[in-house]
Amino acid sequence: MDSNLHLVLGSAGSFDACRQFVRQGDAVLLADAGVMALAGDLTGFSSEVRLLALHADVDARGLLQRAQTLPVQLVDDAQWTELVTAHTHTLSWK
Repeated sequence: MDSNLHLVLGSAGSFDACRQFVRQGDAVLLADAGVMALAGDLTGFSSEVRLLALHADVDARGLLQRAQTLPVQLVDDAQWTELVTAHTHTLSWK
């Protein structure tokens, strides 16, 4: 089955727009300003969807402690690259 990596780079509006297109087996990676979604509501995703956030961006925005209480996996740049190659398509949300 094809899976998508949804790369959320923008504000909360980008995250909300992305949400409606995420399917089981997809992954959502929050990066840049997209990590601000961690301050909001992350509910509504299937357990079959991986939620991830770029560690450096989370830390830079002071959200590291918050992220550690959420069902979000923190990744580094090398893991980001692996995610891109592991998914059939990468969709960017700005």
